[in-house]
Amino acid sequence: MTTKNNSLKHIIYDVLRLPAHVTIAVKLYMLLIIIYTLFRMALLLVCMPKIGDASIADVLTAFVVGLRFDCVVIGFAIALPVILLTIMSFVGSPSGKTNKAIATLCTIIFAPTFAVCAVDIPYFNQFFIHFNVAAFDGMEGNIGLVAKMILEEPRFWIMIIPIVLVPIVFYKIVYKLLQREQAYRKKMYVSKSIYTVVLFFVMFAGMRGNLNFKARPIHTGMAYFGNNQLLNQLGLNPVFIFLNSFGTDESDAEIQMMDSRQALAQMQQLLDIVKSDTVYPLQREVCFDQEKIPYNIVLILMESMSADNLLHHGCTKGLTPFLDSLLKHSLYFENCYTMGNRTCSGMYSTTTSYPTLFDKQPMYGTTIKLFNSMPYELKKHGYSTTFFLSHDKNFDNSNGFLLANGYDRVYSQEDYPAHEIKNTWGVCDKFLFTFALDKINKLSNNANPFFATILTISNHPPYYFDPDFEFKNTRDEDRIVEYADDMLRYFFDKAAQEPWFDSTLFVLVADHGTAQDATYPLPLSYFRTPLIFYAPNIIAPKIDSGMANQIDVFPTTMGLLNIPYTANHFGIDLTRQQRKYACIMNVSGYAVLDNEWMLFSKKDSDDKRLYRYKNKDVANYIDNNQQQATDMDNYGKALWQTTQLLLNNRATRIQSN
Repeated sequence: MTTKNNSLKHIIYDVLRLPAHVTIAVKLYMLLIIIYTLFRMALLLVCMPKIGDASIADVLTAFVVGLRFDCVVIGFAIALPVILLTIMSFVGSPSGKTNKAIATLCTIIFAPTFAVCAVDIPYFNQFFIHFNVAAFDGMEGNIGLVAKMILEEPRFWIMIIPIVLVPIVFYKIVYKLLQREQAYRKKMYVSKSIYTVVLFFVMFAGMRGNLNFKARPIHTGMAYFGNNQLLNQLGLNPVFIFLNSFGTDESDAEIQMMDSRQALAQMQQLLDIVKSDTVYPLQREVCFDQEKIPYNIVLILMESMSADNLLHHGCTKGLTPFLDSLLKHSLYFENCYTMGNRTCSGMYSTTTSYPTLFDKQPMYGTTIKLFNSMPYELKKHGYSTTFFLSHDKNFDNSNGFLLANGYDRVYSQEDYPAHEIKNTWGVCDKFLFTFALDKINKLSNNANPFFATILTISNHPPYYFDPDFEFKNTRDEDRIVEYADDMLRYFFDKAAQEPWFDSTLFVLVADHGTAQDATYPLPLSYFRTPLIFYAPNIIAPKIDSGMANQIDVFPTTMGLLNIPYTANHFGIDLTRQQRKYACIMNVSGYAVLDNEWMLFSKKDSDDKRLYRYKNKDVANYIDNNQQQATDMDNYGKALWQTTQLLLNNRATRIQSN
């Protein structure tokens, strides 16, 4: 009797005990969830300054949400190993070589996902969007330069640790796990089959992200649970975003935000175009009653110089004493926003007065796009046109685009002494300004005025810190702003000693800012830029609180000097017109702002939010302000859709007769 009871207990135990392949699958799931959670914790720690006043409960919610996205990635990636393990479970026990093969296969599959998670940490901290396929747009022909930039930035070295070590540790753990589960029972096929069906059902549910098979599978919007934008994105698995971006990348596709004819009609009305040309629908000849002022123009594109760094905008760290002092003698637009959040976007929009479109790289193309750009129009008035870069002139196709659009000469890294090259981005700001001053002095000896554009670089990682400079702050991000500001002072001090200084208009604007907060889905500090016009002999000091965009730099500069030109762009002269709304855009969405409201919309989404952003209010007021939201949304859509229309029809540069 006892023998029969023991036999029955043994059978029940065999039936209830999980088969080896199911046990291994479950343990692999748990191991991978732990790894992805550790990456999520690392991202949170790096971005902690942006978290705001989030509660512990909100942080935990983000991690719980993250489990769903992690399971999706794990479910797809683990499918092949689990299928092989299942086959072996029904066939018999594996050998040591088989275990090594399975462990190697798992490592080959998951090592790239660990790399994506590692790269995502500094990428998200820099751009406030997860690593995606658009990150490769600027790497065409520049992979070596980008790799060198990463290796030269000590903060990026940390990425190498998980990229190299995590796969090694992962392999060892998986191999030991396989060795411990050697009991692949040949019998008990019924129970194994039942457990296998349950396992595959759970895996399939994990791939979908939910158990409701009538509902839509998991998507990025399901990660958003509150008003803290950092925590909303913290739950997203970087691998999920990266792979999904391949399927949704539209860098070569046309945007379709509204009817093109409707958009064009609205844009013509906004730009006061009464009689339009059929080929160039935004064409207008801009003339002035006053005489042209033959001033030189120096345009300084300040790398990553967010307006939030200035004392005028509430920063008390003393980062920009020179810029703050310059405001007292300048025309300053305190509500100016860049069109995008990349340097190529800043160069493009500032000089052409065209907006950028989501993830499209504006300066690339089989055929370089030609515009009635600022240098192109100034050349008609006899200006020499020069651009000063610190780095490789071919990065982002800068040299080709700038030369094709009106610049006579582009100085870059190849023009500087080798011993002055400090890192991937070439020379530091001090040398760049010194070099530019020497060339400008020579240009000033000509009878005609000059137009010089200088793109600074020091405020871009990897940072170069001048050993002779005395810093007041301790954080690298603050110290480099101090240095960048002081180099602007250095340039102005040196330029003030030259005879051409008093007959020159200086224009300062950022290419983009930096993500210093996570209040809204698009960090406003990444787009809000100082916009300064300095020429005290002809421009009275003033703080202008109207809305402005980077595309307004070109027409406002021409207007301040009364230089007539052919306009075929989207900018306005801020001294003669008022911009109703400012528009900003990145790869994931767009926003439209006035002095009270900010309308935000994710790309290809009907989910729109209306914020009172001045006081960082995160409440959504759209339900009671539908008309306001619609007006703002139509304004932005008309701007971007008309941009697409003109680019499609190549109606960008009006050929001179």
